Order: sequence, then structure tokens, then C-alpha cells
Amino acid sequence: NPQSRPRLIEAFAHKSMTSVAARGSHAVAIDSRGGIYSWGKGEDGQLGTGKKMELTPRRIKRLDNVTVREVACGRMMTVAIAVGDKNEVYTWGCNDDGSTGHGQGVASAEFPKAVPKFSGMHIRHVSCGSRHTLVVNRSGKLYSFGWGIYGQLGLGDRENHWVPKLVKSFSDTGRRVLQVATGYRHSFAICDNVARHSPDRREGRKNKKRSDSISMMNVSPNLAPQAYVAPRKHVEVWAWGWNQYGQLGDGTTSSTWSHFHCITHSYHERITQTRSKMLQILKHQHRYGRTDTDQSGSRCTSQHSRGYLRWRTSLLGCVV
Repeated sequence: NPQSRPRLIEAFAHKSMTSVAARGSHAVAIDSRGGIYSWGKGEDGQLGTGKKMELTPRRIKRLDNVTVREVACGRMMTVAIAVGDKNEVYTWGCNDDGSTGHGQGVASAEFPKAVPKFSGMHIRHVSCGSRHTLVVNRSGKLYSFGWGIYGQLGLGDRENHWVPKLVKSFSDTGRRVLQVATGYRHSFAICDNVARHSPDRREGRKNKKRSDSISMMNVSPNLAPQAYVAPRKHVEVWAWGWNQYGQLGDGTTSSTWSHFHCITHSYHERITQTRSKMLQILKHQHRYGRTDTDQSGSRCTSQHSRGYLRWRTSLLGCVV
């Protein structure tokens, strides 16, 4: 039966836990020593324990020899960043549409398996959508794999990708990805525009950047990331993928997958994090997305349900 009030998970009562992730019908948690635990539904191998169901948290013993630093859950798969003798990204669970990144024709995995593409690479951050994953390495390069028919991989197409691919929209334009977040079938990234930090190139790039922004703003439809730009801090927030309810915050309900363009300014405030239907900006919260079920958290009426990001009282969404 559904639980309507928070309940203590007794298995963790005497442990120091650092993070937890959940999606679909399973959850995963990490303790302060890098141990990882899972519970819930496991019919597709997403628990990593070989069990079909766990009613209480169980340690994933296959990862006892590494220190797990971060974990993310998809609908039927799990991804973990581990450090040890060799840095690895482990995935397990259902491999439909390439969601585990191990290649086409590879069966679903009941136990954690390292993704060869990331072997030895220093990985900083990972996020999972329903069946797609975004991975950021220490140098700020973004990789994606899995389900891609809504353009949520940011690779400029609407194909499933069975192994990780570099998202060149960022690396080719001098942008360093700092953080990512994923919705069910859409994605966000916070970027630092490295090119803007180079004084010797600033003047030479001025005209080019102006022409680039014009050309990018006139492309439709789009399939790769769209940006919210904070020029004074050189920080940008990009969004791409499914946009039926305006969850990308670009003022439209058009999904984006082929090109990217600048959407709006975030002024000078420091963007701290992003989630599937929310951008949290220091001292202000701007939310957007589907509001017929109040997913924006703003109690807005239907006239604000088309994905506009509001700056205080502007026409771009609602301030919460």
C-alpha cells in the first residue's frame, strides 16, 4: 500500500549515507565509505544483486572492491561512478535502446558491468532519464547514450545510440559542461563558456559570436541543446529533447534535436543546479513545464503552461 508519510529506513539507521537516487520502481543509495545498496523492483536487473525484488536495502557486493562516488537510476537500469584501482562507470539492468551503453545485441545485465568507453577516464557527474544517460568527465566533455528518438541525447539525430558518444555541440564550441540533469525524455546541461574566458581571443571572436547567435536563433526545428545564457558570469543553461509541455523553457512546445540557439538571458546571477522541470538560480527559483498537474510548483493557471521561464514578473513562466 502507498505510504503517505515519511518512514525511516531501518537498514540505514546506523549508517552514514551520502546520497540516494530513484526512478521507476527501484532506488539506490551510497554510504560514506562508498558502499552501494539497492532495493525495490529488479525484474530487469536494475538492482545489481541478481534478485527480482528486494524489500529492504541490500548491498551490491559486486562493487565491494571499488568506492562508488555517485549513482543515478533510469526506469529499468542503474549507472554508478566508481573510483579505485581504475576509474570506471558501471551500468546494469535493461539494455533496451542501448540504455546500459554496452552495445547493440548485448543482453540486459543482472550485475554491474564496466562501460569500456569510460575505463580509466575521470568522470565527474552522471544523470539518467527513462532510458538515456548523460555522463560528464573532469574536463567538461559530455557523453550520452541510450534512447534517443526525441533528441534527448543531444547528438543531432533521433536515433538510439548503443554506446557512449561525445556531444560535440559543446566541445566543438569551447563549452565545458559542469552539470547535467535529465527528465523522462529531455535533458539539461549547465556550461561554462571557456572561449569567453580567453582575453586574447575575446575581440577576435566578437563578430563571430554575434553572427553565430543570429544564425542559431533562426534555425527550426532543433535537435541539439538550446541555451539560457548568463553573459556576466559566462554560464549557460542548455536544454534539448522532448518539449510537448514546454519543459525546455524556450517559450515553445517544439522538441529540439537538430540545431541549437540562444533562448534567453539569465542575467548575472549564479546558476546552481537544474532538474527536469526546474532551474534553481541563487536567491530565485524559476520553474516551468507542465502545470495542469502543478508540476511547476507555482500554482500557475493554464495560461502559463507553455514552458516560459519567468524573470520575476516577465512573460517567461512563473517565479515560485
